[in-house]
Amino acid sequence: MGRTYFTLVFLVAACSSNDGPPGDAGSDAFDAGTDAVVGGDTGVDSAMAEDAGVDAFDAGFDAGPLTGESYVYVFDLLDVGAADPAGDPNIVPGFDLDGVTSDGTEVETCRTPDFTSPAPDSEEGVDNAIGPLLADQEEDFRIRASTAASVRSGRLLILLEVRGVDDFENDDRVEVDVLFGLLPAGLEAPIFSGERFLAAQTFNIDARSLEDDMMTARVSLPGEINDGRLRAGPGRLALTVPLGDEVLMLDLERVELRADITEDNLELGVLGGALDVAATAEALAGVSGFEQPLVMLVLNGAADLDRVGANCTAASIGLVFRGVDAVKGDVVMPDPPPPMP
Repeated sequence: MGRTYFTLVFLVAACSSNDGPPGDAGSDAFDAGTDAVVGGDTGVDSAMAEDAGVDAFDAGFDAGPLTGESYVYVFDLLDVGAADPAGDPNIVPGFDLDGVTSDGTEVETCRTPDFTSPAPDSEEGVDNAIGPLLADQEEDFRIRASTAASVRSGRLLILLEVRGVDDFENDDRVEVDVLFGLLPAGLEAPIFSGERFLAAQTFNIDARSLEDDMMTARVSLPGEINDGRLRAGPGRLALTVPLGDEVLMLDLERVELRADITEDNLELGVLGGALDVAATAEALAGVSGFEQPLVMLVLNGAADLDRVGANCTAASIGLVFRGVDAVKGDVVMPDPPPPMP
């Protein structure tokens, strides 16, 4: 069970890639390395998930055409959302994805207790079953350390382009594009200023983050800014995960994102969503070496959303991030890696 469990908890971490930019689901040219790698021929399903949770951000507003400026940020920190080891174990980043505040006795959450998010959101009913699990397993699996190393080395570059910003304090309509970045030719790693990426660095855009017109982001979330805090979603994010010579497709649903935003920085960022147990198990069952009953057992143990009959059918996850302003460079289709031996 060890290999399966490790790979599963790695996969559900979604963005915590060890091996660089996203891959194209239509290609077999992936560098899977020695670990499971999260990539992205990523996209938003045009039909947003209808059940986005009672407390989910209402994306049904229509404030007219976008106005204002666009600002680009690159993540210089990405981590699983978990409690501060020196703080209250019930304070965990994430979102209320189901509109239920559970103390661990409610059958509809499969008796999984909810959390309260840290300031500035400080919301009750937070669903994040997988983040604390990954944090608890850090000594064995080193997910957090691997993610940090991938970000710092530039092997995992996630950019947000926030479009239509009229006011960083309050703006009732913006759009948030999620892009994967690539280091420009000749640059071996991002440049640092202390513990942060140096501001205004240029990063190329992986062409697989864009539609066929090479201009439109595959992932775009509706949003707004309230009291200096960006809020975007819900949406659906399709993730392409190469495993060796095979390809796994995962859907992160009910995706929400929040962060304090200025012209120069994103701070106190949170990204969360849900993985459907059956769909994830089915996808994993198509990969050699995975047994669907065992996969279902592991996923059901983490599931805390959408109870049907005796089981919850989805598992929640929360990630935290931080970003600095960046510049979009060229749109580039990466060269395929050399074939695996």
